[in-house]
Amino acid sequence: MSYDEVTQTILPVVDDPSCAKRHHWTAVSLCGWLTENKDLEISYRTLVRYLHEQNYARRIPRPVPEPLDRDRWEQQRKQFIPELRALIEDSKVEVFFGDEAGFEGDPRPRQRWVKRGSRPTQGYYGGHIRQNVVGAINPTSGQLVSLIVPHCDTEVFQAFLDTMAREVPKPKGERRVCLVLDNASWHKTKRLNWHHIEPIFLPPYSPDLNPIERLWHYLKGHGMAGYLTRNGEELCQKLYDEIRSLLTDNNLLTSVCNVGSLNRN
Repeated sequence: MSYDEVTQTILPVVDDPSCAKRHHWTAVSLCGWLTENKDLEISYRTLVRYLHEQNYARRIPRPVPEPLDRDRWEQQRKQFIPELRALIEDSKVEVFFGDEAGFEGDPRPRQRWVKRGSRPTQGYYGGHIRQNVVGAINPTSGQLVSLIVPHCDTEVFQAFLDTMAREVPKPKGERRVCLVLDNASWHKTKRLNWHHIEPIFLPPYSPDLNPIERLWHYLKGHGMAGYLTRNGEELCQKLYDEIRSLLTDNNLLTSVCNVGSLNRN
């Protein structure tokens, strides 16, 4: 199959099983559905390989509170998505997506391939070593701006805005720099100096519209996966090395943070 066939035929129903009147997929059931409904003969192993190549992985969903005002929330999303899509497609606008993420010295065990009957283990120290990263990614260019920080608050976020303003200088003429963020309290403090950066806030309950979330998941599932330490400086250095490695692979950054899924929302 070509790349376009995978992205246009398989990924839309993986992202939204309700398109096929399903609540969730297993690889076996998806193979059967593709055969019956799309005349697409594809084996289980081939399907899994395609999904892995597109940076998909099996994950247990994180429980989140169900919004009481779901109708209003869904209406906000419906209005926001085309507005965001238009910004991304505007050649005069550089759109960055920002967010924070925490990394532990005792990372959560990740799924791995092992022989049947074996019992994989992962050590832990039981400490509470943690470092945070605040960052912003331009999915179109692959430019990543990030800071490793001990915690997240207004002062730390201001330091990040100062850094981003230097690394993404004010464009000439009518060009704009926009930063899409969630509604964390420190993103909305009135005393923040945004420099030439325009903040745009996501609708509530919309982490799926922020592609930098996928970058944090990638970092936790690859470079930081299984890394154990009881030393904060070692954790900081490891994060620094892994982020520097990401900065050398522009194709990886644009692939992981691809915003093509907005066209399927």
